Amino acid sequence: MSDSLNWKLEQLEHAPLDGEPDYEAMWSRIEERRAKAQETQKAPVRRFARHRKKALVLAASVSLLAAIPVLAAVNGGWETLWNGRSSVHAIEQGFGERLNQTVTSGQIPITLNGVATDDRQMNLLLTVDAGTLPAYDAIEFEKRVLTDAKNKAETVQMQLRNDPAQGRMFGLASVQNKLGKAKQSFRLDLENLVFYQYRGTPVDLSPLKALGKRTALAGGPAASIEVTSAVREGNVYSVRYKLHVKDDDAWKANPHLTLVSGGQTIRETYAAVLPSEDPNVILRQSNFELSDAELQQARFELSALVETGRKEGAWHFAFDADGKKAAQAMYVGKLDPAAVANDSIMAFTNLVVTPLEIRLMYDEVRNSFPKEGTALVDYTSVKLLVDGRELDSGSGFWMTEDGGRYRRFELPEWYEQKDWGQLPMKAILSGKKVQERAPEDHLLTLARPSADKQTVTTELHGFPVTFTYYKEGSDLLVESSSSDPSFGGITQSYLNIGGERMYAELNPTPPGGNGTNRKTERYINVPSGDLKLNPFLFVWFDPDAKVELNLR
Repeated sequence: MSDSLNWKLEQLEHAPLDGEPDYEAMWSRIEERRAKAQETQKAPVRRFARHRKKALVLAASVSLLAAIPVLAAVNGGWETLWNGRSSVHAIEQGFGERLNQTVTSGQIPITLNGVATDDRQMNLLLTVDAGTLPAYDAIEFEKRVLTDAKNKAETVQMQLRNDPAQGRMFGLASVQNKLGKAKQSFRLDLENLVFYQYRGTPVDLSPLKALGKRTALAGGPAASIEVTSAVREGNVYSVRYKLHVKDDDAWKANPHLTLVSGGQTIRETYAAVLPSEDPNVILRQSNFELSDAELQQARFELSALVETGRKEGAWHFAFDADGKKAAQAMYVGKLDPAAVANDSIMAFTNLVVTPLEIRLMYDEVRNSFPKEGTALVDYTSVKLLVDGRELDSGSGFWMTEDGGRYRRFELPEWYEQKDWGQLPMKAILSGKKVQERAPEDHLLTLARPSADKQTVTTELHGFPVTFTYYKEGSDLLVESSSSDPSFGGITQSYLNIGGERMYAELNPTPPGGNGTNRKTERYINVPSGDLKLNPFLFVWFDPDAKVELNLR
């Protein structure tokens, strides 16, 4: 299967500051490694796990963390693919090559329509006349290899989108561009179009009674499932679980829970694959939106991809690509530090325009850990207003080989070779996220914790926060939540025991949250008697905040 998406993450590397585990900065480091690994992909991908593995290009997004190309029953051609519209436009403007080579194999004609490049990537545009297609949720070419004149081969990243109105599929294959300003010859080899669908396997667990239970699974990619957390908040049911997989191939099938209620399948509205210390365990969180009545009669199913069909064939293309054309169309402009100064961790430095995209470069100005009295501010949304027209970078950031960060904008259809230094341009920041650290003396007394639940309340940055605490054997569980939806939740608390800090088990909240601001932490083998709890790290949001920066 393809390596279009990385579903597993290398083991976390913690960089302690002042002797403290840097829990909040953990996700930033994950994103850095993810961004470096996905330079040849099409859009920021929000899936995390321990090792880099292969995955399929899915027909429907199974996770709000994953920017997965939608494949089935979508009108439009290349312009509906990431970088597709700008690739077409670059070729039309003379910064790419028109190829129009058609090869037929297995009665399927595939046309290599053109190639477009910039300083970072090479995009190949294809059309596939595959005729009648079987039903599918995911599709891939079993082999997709680009070979240069020195016989160095590389697997390409492939987007495919079916257009029923035109009776064909549109494809965009991408690789990292190593052309520089030279002209080189290449060969593209494609083999076998493979189709996959999700199949569900019943799970012998009730969603309302699943917490702490483990059950074997019959068939499928996982041997068993263990539910480690189950939370009901409003109409959101959030479950965190471990899938004990049989082998490495299990990761490729994207196994995940769904709910079945009243004969209807209820799919995740949010999902995240979390860091796992065990390479044979997939740690995943899934959120579902459903009513109390639906939850009462719901049951679990484990859904996973299985191959359901294929069209055999082998297609080979030879072509040239010219990096000089792309280099001639590049624009790099330095930004005025005073004009782009803001309260966030992003210090914007340069504007880069290529035949394929616009990049807003920035340095990250932050300590990896919020200091007492000093908040870390980030904005989840960055948009460009170019000559009165708005462009959205989506979520996530990208990184260059030398560690430079940038937000990425696809070139609009109205782009022409302009004097970008003279165009009026603004950056609009919104979706403010603030990370803060509670003072060391902000200690809450947990009165002789026992098996009975007790509560203590406090305020953090003006937000009411309730801590519910109780013991399971010698372990202490602390549940935190706030009635204010603008409170993002506790990132990490600690116990002050005789002046020493005791931290809970690592229980990271995914970057997109868990659907609530509720957090459950487990402290292992705590002493008896009164305890002191410090809220330590917490997050809050200001959805109305907006910052406008004049770039030009």
